[in-house]
Amino acid sequence: MAGRDGGWALVAYAVAVALTMAARGRLPFAAFLAALALALVTGGSLALLVCTGFQAGQRLSTRRDLVVTAAGLIAYVCALLLAVERSPGGEDPWVSLARVVILTALPLLAGRYVAQQREHLRREKALVAEQERLRERLRIAHDMHDSLGHLLSLVSVQAAALEVGSLPPTSGGP
Repeated sequence: MAGRDGGWALVAYAVAVALTMAARGRLPFAAFLAALALALVTGGSLALLVCTGFQAGQRLSTRRDLVVTAAGLIAYVCALLLAVERSPGGEDPWVSLARVVILTALPLLAGRYVAQQREHLRREKALVAEQERLRERLRIAHDMHDSLGHLLSLVSVQAAALEVGSLPPTSGGP
């Protein structure tokens, strides 16, 4: 009977992991908090922590997002340290903290860095496109200026010619 309960626990865990992975695109902070909870409950889910942490880091943009993420991370650290302290012969608290940094803080920071780089590239491309548009407008203005200058020169020459010379006589008249 114990094997049957373990089977259901494994199925429940698999469903929780699948739902967390499905939610990470639209709800990255909720998925990260779910991954933290799964890691606390199971002692595993470390790859899930890295994946959801990176995704949450990419979407970290508002103060509210930062507060939610930091609060979840602090709660995770506190619960983890409490569990380490209560377990007899458990791991060193510093090892637990190092694991938290490596599996949660670094992916969050890496995700944030990647998002900032993407934003920088997007802005740079927009700036280059704007400069290209301005260059094209300037070229068109130069072309128009040259054409207009040429036409005005012709009009001026024709006007001067009319002033200097007399009009030719009209033929066929009395």
